[in-house]
Amino acid sequence: DAVAVVPPEYFPGAPLASLLCRCSRVFVADGVQYSRQSLQNRCRIRTPDGALWLSIPLLRGQSTAPIRAVTLSEDQAWRVRHRKSLAFNYRSSPYYEFYAAQLDNVLEKPTTGLADITVASMRLMAEMLETPVEIVRLSHRIPDAGSELHSISWIASLDAAQKASGQKGGVIDGRDWSAHAVELFDRLVYRQVFPGFVSGLSALDLILNRGPIARELLDEIGRNVRLRA
Repeated sequence: DAVAVVPPEYFPGAPLASLLCRCSRVFVADGVQYSRQSLQNRCRIRTPDGALWLSIPLLRGQSTAPIRAVTLSEDQAWRVRHRKSLAFNYRSSPYYEFYAAQLDNVLEKPTTGLADITVASMRLMAEMLETPVEIVRLSHRIPDAGSELHSISWIASLDAAQKASGQKGGVIDGRDWSAHAVELFDRLVYRQVFPGFVSGLSALDLILNRGPIARELLDEIGRNVRLRA
């Protein structure tokens, strides 16, 4: 069974979603340094005008903190904005009503840490894709990975995941996977809720438009991803 270590993503894009379908266990590297303008606290959804970023606001001054220590802004209105944006833009999609309650449960859950909400969104996506992958925060398996305010490198995260996996084979590098998969998934075209097609969205878009077929599409493209030897 494949094991991977991945950066946290808020409602991941198709490359990472395909890796969730491929693995039996995924370690989320929540000990690496938070990166602005990444997918760690935001995702893109489809709108009539193209694409819209849904961003989780964070307290200022955390640019050097590990993701596990990053806290959300005290302004919790973003939860309502994200719920309303998803409802407004996807209520006419074939599968929004089927998944709406699950989405609301994640967005309404009272969390204060970025890693909490991000990992919850990843676990929900795995559930929506009906893949039995176990998603584990790496810091919960490697308690001595550093102090709460100390970040570890990506290489250290890979090493820690290897030790935590307890298997002889190496773990899949999620960043490497996404870098090789993104071009393949940019070619994936399907009917979206509004005319035309926009790529580079959260895999939520694929799921809400294609439902159970989404996993088949992710699996099909994921089989063509070729990583470095």
